[in-house]
Amino acid sequence: MLLQAQSVRKLSYEQAIQIALGGSYPTRYFNEEKEAMRYSFLYNKAQFKPRLDFNLFAPSWDEGVNAIYSADTLPVYNSVSSLKVGSNLDFTVMLPTGGNFALSSRMYWEKYMMASGGSYSDGLRNIQAFSRFSLSFSQPVFTTNTLRENLRVAQLEYDKSVCYFNRVQMDIIYNVTDAFYEVYRASFEKEINQERLANSREALRITLLKQEAGDLPEGEILIAEISVAQDEARLLESQGKLDALNDEFKLLVGLDLNEEIEFEAEMEFESFLIDDKLAVNEALRSRNELSEKAIDIELQ
Repeated sequence: MLLQAQSVRKLSYEQAIQIALGGSYPTRYFNEEKEAMRYSFLYNKAQFKPRLDFNLFAPSWDEGVNAIYSADTLPVYNSVSSLKVGSNLDFTVMLPTGGNFALSSRMYWEKYMMASGGSYSDGLRNIQAFSRFSLSFSQPVFTTNTLRENLRVAQLEYDKSVCYFNRVQMDIIYNVTDAFYEVYRASFEKEINQERLANSREALRITLLKQEAGDLPEGEILIAEISVAQDEARLLESQGKLDALNDEFKLLVGLDLNEEIEFEAEMEFESFLIDDKLAVNEALRSRNELSEKAIDIELQ
């Protein structure tokens, strides 16, 4: 059986950012938390919408035996049964003040039968039905508007989750950027150590040739062998560091640890002037941490 070599995935900085923002574990976790807060806000907002409730009491059949007692005689047992059907219909309109207007309707039907002589056809029957309509008004007094307060808290919690999610995204961009170029630097360090090892091995080969020619000072071979051993140790160290950084980067971005990746980066450096006052004012205006703290103050 032939084993196919695993293809190497080439990854640029922009692609790494897109993958991290779309499928990394922190992004998915905090996105789910944000969605939960959004649904909580929508639920509390829906409490102010008109509501129609309908309850149906399915046909209920009861059957049993009743004892009828008479003086100086044994009790007589008669079979009794009842059939009940009913329903409730409520239409409620919520008010901004926390109260409500409600239109309620109830319909009820019952058939009661008592057997006589072992048969219901000759026994006692009683059928009753009624309906009820009512209009009610409810308004809490001397208390806070609970629905309005719940909606306000839910909205603040949702706004806070949005701020935190945006901050997490910016942290992810920063962490991915730092990890990407850290791995990129480690890969170059490995290549440098590989070239250094190749040079030291070539120097050792030349030293051995000089020894065979008899034109070699004492200790040169030992120095060359020590250089090769040191370069081999540096290469192993850089390889281990690169593997560890690769695994950390894959976990951060959300890639499979067994996937082979190759980094592609275009190093461009731009210089620009920074206005301290403008930077401070922009940070005070748009930093998500400040928005979160302001929301925490409102929630207290």
